[in-house]
Amino acid sequence: MIEALRLMLVNRPAVVANVLAFVVLALAERGVARTALWLLTGTAIGWFMELSSTRTGVPFGFYVYHTQSFAGELSAGGVPLFASFSFAALTYLGYSAACTLLSPLRGTGAAIRRHESDALVTSWRVLLLAALLIAWMDTVIDPLTLLGRYWHLGDLYHYDPPGPHFGVPLRNYGGWLITSLTIVGTNQLIDGWLRRSGRPPAPLYALPFQPLWSVGGQTGTYIYMIGVTLYLLGSDAVPPSTPLRPILHSTLALTAGYAAFTVAMICRAFRLPVAGEENPHEENSYGVAAGVSPATPPEIPTHAPRA
Repeated sequence: MIEALRLMLVNRPAVVANVLAFVVLALAERGVARTALWLLTGTAIGWFMELSSTRTGVPFGFYVYHTQSFAGELSAGGVPLFASFSFAALTYLGYSAACTLLSPLRGTGAAIRRHESDALVTSWRVLLLAALLIAWMDTVIDPLTLLGRYWHLGDLYHYDPPGPHFGVPLRNYGGWLITSLTIVGTNQLIDGWLRRSGRPPAPLYALPFQPLWSVGGQTGTYIYMIGVTLYLLGSDAVPPSTPLRPILHSTLALTAGYAAFTVAMICRAFRLPVAGEENPHEENSYGVAAGVSPATPPEIPTHAPRA
C-alpha cells in the first residue's frame, strides 16, 4: 500500500497538485468535516462512474483502461484511484468557482472576500454552473489525455469506438455533466443538512485572494494543457497524422471562452448587492452617490435687495 501510494505521488504530479489545491482551499472555506466528506463522496462516485463506463459505457461512453500503464499504483476494479481522486478535486474547484462567480465580492488585493449565503451555496444555480464549468474544462483535458503515451501521463486508456471530438465521444462530456451534478449535488445536500443541524462550516484559516483560488486552479489547468499541446507539437515521437494543430486551436478557443466568461462574471460580482449593505452606487435626490454628503446648494434670496 505504501509503495503504491508512493508511485502515485511520483508518477501523477498533476493529480497530486489538484488534490492538494482542493484540500488547502476546502479547509479554508468549509473546514475539516466537509473537506473529508467531499473527498470521500467525490472519489467514490467518480470511481463508480468510471467502473460503470468500462463495463457498460454509461455515462462516459465505453472505454478500456490499460492496466499495465499504472501497474503497482492504487487501483480498484481496473480503475486507477488517482483518476477517482481527480473527480473529488476537480468538482470541488468547480463548485467553489461557481460560488465565487455568483456571490457578491468585496475588497481589493489579497483581502478580497466573497459574501455567500446559505441559500446560494446549496442552490440549483451553483449546482448547474459548477457542472458546466467542470465539463467545459474536460473538453480541453480529454483530447490530450488520449495522447498520454506521448507525454508523462502514459498510455492510460482508449475509447471503443473513438468519438468525433479528437477521438473523444460527445457522450463523455454529458457523462462529466452527470457525474459533476451527482458529486456537487450530494455534497450540497450534506452541507444543507449539517447547516440545519446547527453545524455551519468551520474554516480553519483564511487564504490571501481566497475567492480566486478555485478560478485560478481551473485557469492553471487550461494553461497546463496548452503547454502540453505545444510540447507535443515539438515532439518527434508524435505521428504527423495526429491533429495537434486543430487540438491547439480548440484548446485556445475554449480557454479564451472560459477566461472571458469568468472575467465578466467577476466584474459583475463586485456590483452585486450584499444584504444589509448600503449601495454605494445608488444616487440620492441630489444625484450624489449614497453615503456622500452633497454640496450645500446656494442660498436663494427671497426678496430683491434694496437699491
